[in-house]
Amino acid sequence: MDVLNFGSIKSVVLPNDWLADSEQNTGVMKMRCFHPRAHDDVEIAFFQKMQGVLESAIKDFREILACGPHKIVEGGTELIQLSPVMGNAGNHQWSNKTRGPRGPNFRYTLGEIIDLQGRKVLRVKGSFVEPESKKPQNEYCGIFIDSGSENNLVQEVYLQVPSKYGYFQFEKYVDAFSETLSTIVWT
Repeated sequence: MDVLNFGSIKSVVLPNDWLADSEQNTGVMKMRCFHPRAHDDVEIAFFQKMQGVLESAIKDFREILACGPHKIVEGGTELIQLSPVMGNAGNHQWSNKTRGPRGPNFRYTLGEIIDLQGRKVLRVKGSFVEPESKKPQNEYCGIFIDSGSENNLVQEVYLQVPSKYGYFQFEKYVDAFSETLSTIVWT
């Protein structure tokens, strides 16, 4: 199944046994989701907010991307600088030190700048958690793309799998997600 023309993505091929959900397109965001036949609560999503991030955030993002492939160190300056472009995944244990219900809802485990089909992107892995109990809700792997536009748009393509399926099932889906990303053709 091909997805065509989603922001800076000209095309991408999803696994054959995945189904498309209806596209959501509002004045605030645009999103297309896909799920495997076996689990409609597992998704690969293509997401873009229609308003850009702050000038300072996109400047930091572009400077970090320009450094080329490298790991983003837990608790390091780059991770804090990247948090504003990471959407919900930016509310993690290194950017939000609050405890209780206003605490971080994302547990950051890995970040890196990678070269994906000739373009530098930020790749992030972790778990969305319940802020008070820290109990994992959803496992996450996603990429963040500088759309290159003058309005500072950042696109996100992510895989989200309920934690109830376990780590090995999540990693199986990460393999399918990685294979999908390897088919991206940029505009």
